[in-house]
Amino acid sequence: MDTTEPVPAVPPLPTGYPAEPAGPSGPAPTKKHWYAKKAVWIPVVVVVLVAALTGVLLVAQSSQNPSTTAGSPGATTVPGQGAVGTGYLAHASNGVIFIQWTQSGTSVNGTAEVDTLSGTPPNQSVSTKTINVTGQLQGSTITLSFNGGTEVFGTLSDGSFTVNFPQSDGSLGPVTFTSATASDFNQALSALQGNTGAQNSQAAAANQLAAEQQNIDKAASAVAGGITGLQSDAASMNASLGAFTQSLAQQQTDLGTEAKLESQVIAESQNGTANEQVCSESDTVASDGDTVDSDGDTVSSDADTTEGDVGDVRTDIADLQNASASLQAAQAALPTYTDGAPTLSAVNQAIASAQKAVTTVLGTANADIAQANSYETQGYQDAQAAANAGSCSGPSQPETQPTIA
Repeated sequence: MDTTEPVPAVPPLPTGYPAEPAGPSGPAPTKKHWYAKKAVWIPVVVVVLVAALTGVLLVAQSSQNPSTTAGSPGATTVPGQGAVGTGYLAHASNGVIFIQWTQSGTSVNGTAEVDTLSGTPPNQSVSTKTINVTGQLQGSTITLSFNGGTEVFGTLSDGSFTVNFPQSDGSLGPVTFTSATASDFNQALSALQGNTGAQNSQAAAANQLAAEQQNIDKAASAVAGGITGLQSDAASMNASLGAFTQSLAQQQTDLGTEAKLESQVIAESQNGTANEQVCSESDTVASDGDTVDSDGDTVSSDADTTEGDVGDVRTDIADLQNASASLQAAQAALPTYTDGAPTLSAVNQAIASAQKAVTTVLGTANADIAQANSYETQGYQDAQAAANAGSCSGPSQPETQPTIA
């Protein structure tokens, strides 16, 4: 079953093919064999050639492997192989067409070899089809039909003929077929295939270049983001130390209150104050000691926050190192491409600065934790001293706050 197959628009057909002797000026000869000078043979496929300036669009119906009939050329010509005789060649940027026919009276019957580009680089290829050609040749007037489609009309003159193909906009698009040999056709096909291969190679190279550039850009963006994130988390880590200062200050104040009451209890016990009152006040000292211990818990909570921030910074450092390694690998694949990516020196400097900050923050935080533990120990000792003064029950041991690493 025939199908309609549009062919992409192409620029105006070139001229300059070797001209054959002028065509007949009078009535056509009774018989012209397919191998004669004016023979025109066309493969079985519908072709569309377009003149870019006029928007020509030719549509032809295609059929595969047409049967051979008496009086027509033999087996279908294989592009570049075994093409013989002469015919008419149309050459465009999107393909070539080679027509050969036999003539009986005014009737012509043959085939056209149609080789057209399909796909886009880097996967462009040349496809081959053949189409039947029938028509009438009366003097210089020629009428052709491709695969039984709509007839097109033209003139034959000086070894070439031009036919006008109806376009979708109602205009006529002229396409010129120039007398040419099978060798001319083979050369045109070879050039088309060579150009296709070159375009595919160029497109593949361009795609590879774009991919390599994209890899560098992506890796560079990750490195830049890694540096920014590292600096931001390091700043948060440093800021978390401020909470220690406030917590320790409160703990110190509460310890002072406890110490003052402890001194009062000891003095009362020495002055003969009733033991019941001394123990009551001793319990208050122990309660103040619990407050100091609770302040130590706050310091521990501050330490948890700082420890989390330290973990974030360490993760940032590892991520930045990985991103930097990816960037260096991408740059090695395309060393000529520069896009302002962060240098390895900048990466190393950011990592070294963050590592130094981690060391400093850990030292400061652990010193504050040690101070909090010292305050809790002192609070316990004060409460114990107050209890001993009145032979009262002693306080609970404080919980030591762990350091962070």
